[in-house]
Amino acid sequence: MANPKHLERVLSGDKDLHYADLSGAYLSSASLNRANLEGADLTGADLTGANLEGAYLEGANLINAKLEGADLKDARLRDANLDGAGLKDARLDGAELNNARLIGADLTGAILEDANLSGAKLNNAKLIGADLEDADLKYANLKDANLFEADLFEADLRGAILEGANLSGAKLERADLDGAILGGANLRDADLNNADLSHAKLIGAKLIGANLTDANLRDADLTDADLSGAYLSSASLNRANLSGANLRGVGLEYATLSGAILIEAELIDADLRNAGFTGANLKGATLNKAILTNADLDGAILIGAKLGEADLFGARLRDADLRRAQLIGANLERAKLGGADLGGVDLGGVDLRDAYLSGANLKGATLNKAILINAKLDGAILIGAKLGDANLNRADLTDADFTGADFTGADLTGAKGIPLPISDKFPHEGETVEEKARRKEEERLRREEEERLRREEEERLRREEEERLRREEEEERLRREEEENRRKAIQDVTKRVSRAKKDKELEALAQEVGSLQAQPDYVREYENILEELQGEIEKKYSVVGKGLNYLKRLFGRGRRASQVRVASQMNRELQREIKALKRDLNK
Repeated sequence: MANPKHLERVLSGDKDLHYADLSGAYLSSASLNRANLEGADLTGADLTGANLEGAYLEGANLINAKLEGADLKDARLRDANLDGAGLKDARLDGAELNNARLIGADLTGAILEDANLSGAKLNNAKLIGADLEDADLKYANLKDANLFEADLFEADLRGAILEGANLSGAKLERADLDGAILGGANLRDADLNNADLSHAKLIGAKLIGANLTDANLRDADLTDADLSGAYLSSASLNRANLSGANLRGVGLEYATLSGAILIEAELIDADLRNAGFTGANLKGATLNKAILTNADLDGAILIGAKLGEADLFGARLRDADLRRAQLIGANLERAKLGGADLGGVDLGGVDLRDAYLSGANLKGATLNKAILINAKLDGAILIGAKLGDANLNRADLTDADFTGADFTGADLTGAKGIPLPISDKFPHEGETVEEKARRKEEERLRREEEERLRREEEERLRREEEERLRREEEEERLRREEEENRRKAIQDVTKRVSRAKKDKELEALAQEVGSLQAQPDYVREYENILEELQGEIEKKYSVVGKGLNYLKRLFGRGRRASQVRVASQMNRELQREIKALKRDLNK
């Protein structure tokens, strides 16, 4: 019970009440503004609606006191004990409550704007809908406290203990929670836009639907936390631990998670567009149907990760470890996988058109029916890879290792870098750059050979024509020469016939003229002259000779001798022609 004298002092308006015993006193609506109540005992006192603005209550005992609606604005309550106190709708804005005890206190709807609660003990306290804007809660203990829909805008909660606290629907925009302990806390639908949660401990925390846009979660521990449906656009989660966390359907577009640990985290249907996962550990993580368009996963560990039907269009995965990853149905169009380890991975039917796989390890990988149109695979390791029915149209495989690779049925139209012994080994569609070059070279050589043969034929025909013309010229010359010889022979015979007078001369001329009469050329040109010469010889011989019968025999003998010579000459020419024909047939 309160000391009567101390109570009388209150009623008389005395404001100096330090160390007064007012336990259990009824002071509802009392005017105690700026009163000195240092060390006073107000245990169980009824101060409902009391005016304590600016009051000095350091070290005061207010256990189970009733302060509903009380005005404690700018009051000094350092080291005060308010365990179990009722402060519903009380005004505590600007109040000093550092190191105060408020365990189990009811501060529902209380105004604590700019209040100093650093180091305060608020375990199990009720702060439902409380206004804690700009409040200082450094290292405060709020374990299991109820802060449902509390306003903590720009509040300082560095190092605060909030384990098991209920912060669902709370407004924590721009709040500083660096190093805060929030294990098992309920932050469902909380607004943490631009909040600083670096180094915070959020193990098993529930952040379902929370707004963490632009939040700083660097080095935070979110192991097994539930962030399903949360908004983390442009948030910083570098080096954060999200092992086993539930990130189903989260919005992480443009967020940074460099060096983050996401072992066995669940990111199904997550929006990870343009997010940065450089060097992150996503071993065994589930990313089925996740949107990773233009995400940066350079150097990330994705061993055994599930990426079925994930959209990795334009994603960067240079030097990433994707061994045993599941990528069936994933879209890797324009993805940058230079130096990535995809050994043994099943990429059957996966869209990798325009993908960059230079130097990638695809040893033993399955790429059957994969779409690799215009893909860069230069220097890639394709040892034992299966590329059956894959589309490698215009792909670059320069310096790749094809040992044991299978290209059966693949479309290699315009592909380059595949050695001819490899492409020749497997039935395939289309023509590689090397095959096209070989075909063109073969066509060039064929055209060259055809041209060479054409030129040889032209040269042969030219030589034959020259030979023909030469022979014709020679034949013409010989013909003219023979004509001249025949003309001279006729002239000579004619002269000798005209001068001949003796029988022996006439007999010799008869044989000579007879010989000329047996030669067709002479007959054709000089038939009449030969007949005249014969007549003249016969005329002269009839005067001096043995008779015309003998002379006629001489004419006949000359013709026969000439016919024999002509026949022999014709036979020799025929034999030469036969030999020439045989030579032509043997060529």
